[in-house]
Amino acid sequence: MIGGIILAAGKSSRMGSPKSLLPWDGDALINYQIKCLSQSSVSEITVVLGYQANLIFRQIITSIPSKIVINHKFSYGKTTSIKAGLRAISNGVSEILLIGVDQPRSPTLLKNIIREHIESGALITQPVFHGKGGHPLIFNSKLFPELLTLDESKSGVREVIKIHSGQLNQVVVEDQSVILDLNTPEEVAIAQTIFKLSESK
Repeated sequence: MIGGIILAAGKSSRMGSPKSLLPWDGDALINYQIKCLSQSSVSEITVVLGYQANLIFRQIITSIPSKIVINHKFSYGKTTSIKAGLRAISNGVSEILLIGVDQPRSPTLLKNIIREHIESGALITQPVFHGKGGHPLIFNSKLFPELLTLDESKSGVREVIKIHSGQLNQVVVEDQSVILDLNTPEEVAIAQTIFKLSESK
C-alpha cells in the first residue's frame, strides 16, 4: 500500500500568506494536492499541519478521507513534519510519497512516478527534469526507520538519498512541474503559466 504525506506545516514567510490556502485551479492549493493524490495510486493520505493549523484545517475538504496531523514542532524544520507524518501512517503502508503543499503535481505525473518506483524495486525514486532532481520523492518502508531519525542539521532527506544513492531510481520526465516550489508570488505566476491556469480561477 502506498501512502502520501503532504507537508503543509511551514510559515510561508516568503509568500506572506499561508501557501496551503493559495487559490489553485478553482480551490485552495491544499485541496488540489489532496485531490491529485486521491486520483493517483495513493491509498492513504496524511496531511501535516503546523503554522496556522486551525485556519487551514477549516478549509480542508472532507469529501476525500485524509489523516490530519498537527506538528507542534514545525518551527524546528521540515524534518519534524516528515517524522510526524510517518508516525501517523498505517502499518500496511509499504511505500511513502512525500510532497510539499507548495509542489503541485498532476495526477498523471504522480501515477507515472509511482509506477516507475514500483516497477524498479528501488528504495528511493525521484523525478528528474533536464538534469535537475525534483519532487515528489518516494521511499520504501525499509527506509522508514532512517527517516524517523532525520536531523535538520544533516540536510534532512538529502542525507538519506546520499547514503542510498546506489539504490536511487531517477525517473527522467519532460514535465517542468517536478522542479516547481511555490515560495514567492513570482514563482506562483510561473507555475500558473506551466499549469496553464489563470489567477481568476
